[in-house]
Amino acid sequence: MLGEIADRIDMKVSGLFILALGVLAVFSPLAAGISLSLLFGAILFAGSIVHIAQVLGNGELKTSIVQLSLGFLYALAGISFIVNPTFGLTTLTIVLFAQLALTGALQIAWGLRSEEGKTELILSGFLSLVLASLIYAGWPSTATWVLGLFFGLNLIATGTAMILKAD
Repeated sequence: MLGEIADRIDMKVSGLFILALGVLAVFSPLAAGISLSLLFGAILFAGSIVHIAQVLGNGELKTSIVQLSLGFLYALAGISFIVNPTFGLTTLTIVLFAQLALTGALQIAWGLRSEEGKTELILSGFLSLVLASLIYAGWPSTATWVLGLFFGLNLIATGTAMILKAD
């Protein structure tokens, strides 16, 4: 049934919808970021339930202790993101900064040692480092808007690509 519905929805219409969501996120990056933080918290909490359920279905003590510990850790993280989404947003922004900085450095190093795709790797790494630098330069205020902005820009790029592919 879902396949039939998906087949009926035109890619251009889907692209326009995703593009519109991206524009909303760009113009309301704090709201988009908090929404992402809440969603991430809910996913972590759901993961905690799975780990704790694993304990109930498993008779092995050593595995049960590990699963129970993970379940409580996931629950604690998920609840903290849900109760205080700004904390979650700050945490996710720190993770994004670290990912961009490390990815950028590794891509540049790889590009300097590579024969093929050297320019593309170095440019991609440089862009990642620029984005990480922008987060760092504006810290802590960037924590309130950068995740929503980047997510919105990604949705705009995805929506645009879908619209162009539909033609």
